Amino acid sequence: MLDRLVDYPVDETGLMIGKDVPYAKSHRHYSQLLMFYPLSTMNLDDPAERALALKSLKHWQCFPEALAGYSYTGSSSMYSLLGDGEMAEQRM
Repeated sequence: MLDRLVDYPVDETGLMIGKDVPYAKSHRHYSQLLMFYPLSTMNLDDPAERALALKSLKHWQCFPEALAGYSYTGSSSMYSLLGDGEMAEQRM
């Protein structure tokens, strides 16, 4: 089954919502980042995957209009996974 899984959809801004569906407007959910958090299926020890996770997180956060309570706790947890305690604290 693992051999048949497709790669995560990615564009120039990072992880996408789905095939041909970019993350292009503010939304409180971070479903396009579930593989990063909470599932932790991305290998953050791999420099390319780590860079993709960070780029995707920053892109999600650059549209703050619809962010709500768990948007902040979720992004704080993601920054914690990346080892960035200062940003994790700021997001709380």
